[in-house]
Amino acid sequence: MSLLTKKSYPVADLWDDFFDSSRSAGRINQERLAPVDVTADDKNIYVRVELPGVKKEDVHVNFEDGILSITGTKHETNQKEDQDVYYKETYHGEFQRRFTVGRDVNFEQANASLKEGVLNISLPKAKQSAQKKLNIN
Repeated sequence: MSLLTKKSYPVADLWDDFFDSSRSAGRINQERLAPVDVTADDKNIYVRVELPGVKKEDVHVNFEDGILSITGTKHETNQKEDQDVYYKETYHGEFQRRFTVGRDVNFEQANASLKEGVLNISLPKAKQSAQKKLNIN
């Protein structure tokens, strides 16, 4: 099974991205909009996505060819036109996160819930056939 490839993001790259928006700034914004944790046990793969301020109808989860896709939109909070913004750390816009979880997932029995800004997805692993010894003739 190809669960997920562990990804590292060196501090040097974060620093470079801060000053060079042309160099993969989309990647860092997507991760800030929807940080993800993926865990697994013998029966399920669990995906936890932090989506504060995102409504259920603005999130879409799809599974195709072993790839789990989570897309959506975080709308900007209401800001009065006559207000000056001095500092802002909140993010808004579209996001997409994609993960290869393998084809051995029973997506028909998967479930997802969005509560208090956290999307929880449970992907049951498909039962695999027992290994059998093959006699050579």
